[in-house]
Amino acid sequence: MEQKLELNKENIEKAILELAKVNFKTVTIKDLEELLFPFFAGYTINAPYFDPNEITILRGRICSKPKYIEEITYPKPQYVNSYGRVNDIGQSMFYGSIGKSAPFKELNVKVGDTLIMGLWNIKDSMLLNHVGFTTKTRDALKSKRNLQDLYEFVKSTNGYNELNTLVYNYLADIFTWKIPVEETYRYKLSIAIANKLLMGDTFSGVMYPSIALYGNTDNIVLKPEFVDKSLELIAVEYLKITSIDNDIFQYDTLDTATEVNESNEIMWTGRLLTWSSNDSFSAINNGESWVPHDKSGKRMNPKSNGDLIQKMTLLEKRFKKQEDFCIKVGDNFNVKIGQDPDNLDLINVWVNLNFNINNKEKSLSFYMPDTKYCVVIFNSLIQNYKNYLDLDKGNLIEMRDEKTNQISYSTSNAQFNNKITLFSERRFDTKELLDLKPSNLQLEFIFEEKA
Repeated sequence: MEQKLELNKENIEKAILELAKVNFKTVTIKDLEELLFPFFAGYTINAPYFDPNEITILRGRICSKPKYIEEITYPKPQYVNSYGRVNDIGQSMFYGSIGKSAPFKELNVKVGDTLIMGLWNIKDSMLLNHVGFTTKTRDALKSKRNLQDLYEFVKSTNGYNELNTLVYNYLADIFTWKIPVEETYRYKLSIAIANKLLMGDTFSGVMYPSIALYGNTDNIVLKPEFVDKSLELIAVEYLKITSIDNDIFQYDTLDTATEVNESNEIMWTGRLLTWSSNDSFSAINNGESWVPHDKSGKRMNPKSNGDLIQKMTLLEKRFKKQEDFCIKVGDNFNVKIGQDPDNLDLINVWVNLNFNINNKEKSLSFYMPDTKYCVVIFNSLIQNYKNYLDLDKGNLIEMRDEKTNQISYSTSNAQFNNKITLFSERRFDTKELLDLKPSNLQLEFIFEEKA
């Protein structure tokens, strides 16, 4: 009868002392795996299981515009020339994240960098091992999340016995070290831990808090064989970083794609991604961002059928910018105006109905191209503003908590805050509009900045 392994406190304490004396410049990963044996001899873990289509994974890569899908997935072994948190030199692994902010930080992007951001779906069930979700890690990373209480699989792993919890906490501590660029050899220890966590065929990958993003979202690293068999590309964006301020990354979208041809070439479209629905839909918070779902509860994937990508002015970018905790429902229409009925000017006007999730309010904004009739058209829009307060009609948008499925916000309950923002490419005297506006309205004017 095979003897059941049990954690041994004396052996674990001895291994901790031995690891503290290791010279990481010279030690091999295999030697570290042997030193780690006492931590895994009887270690018990509850692991997260994901159904097909349950989650999406984001992966970024700094590069020029890629042609083939193999350029945006895991790198081939011959191109892996440095240690990573989970990979040895010459070892391919697929690094991804749950939240979109993490890849920017993990890649340490700079202004002017071009990169791809791929959104991937899991086609088959996925079982992940995990490490790093502890109070000490939360404090070390200054995370906004209570990592130790975030998931049931973490709490149950810590619920077996004190020695099992000691091992989980110790592995988390050394796995989540912040490694300086000039000391990547120190990754040998986290690689050895990952090798032990991913030994055999049970697990598809490992999940841990993003060190670069202060533990505020999760990274998922997958084995190449799982990626090849069970991961499919939903969409990819080609981006250029335009500014970075306090970990807020601004970028231009240069191209997008949602399809790959028979030769595995990425079918770039020259259009923006869009999420569209002819019916009501919900958005579920995954911890960092809102994921749209249709009324049957199925996740809605983006399509490359949005506006043609073209160079925008700063004013256009500001009007169209998707801000945190804000949903924008937009439309555009043509206004015919002029003194000669046979030679009318055609002015394309944009309108956004903006929903602020935090304040449970909605506001309006209008965008006017350069035209001498801007004041006349703006005045008409302001006088008839109520016509634009139901742009979301037939498209009820709800925000639901991922864990409880409780509605936290619904656009049907949003109250108009009487604020209208006017974006204009042409400067004009605002006094006339302020004098003519309904008394209940507040107007804000934003003009094109002249060089």
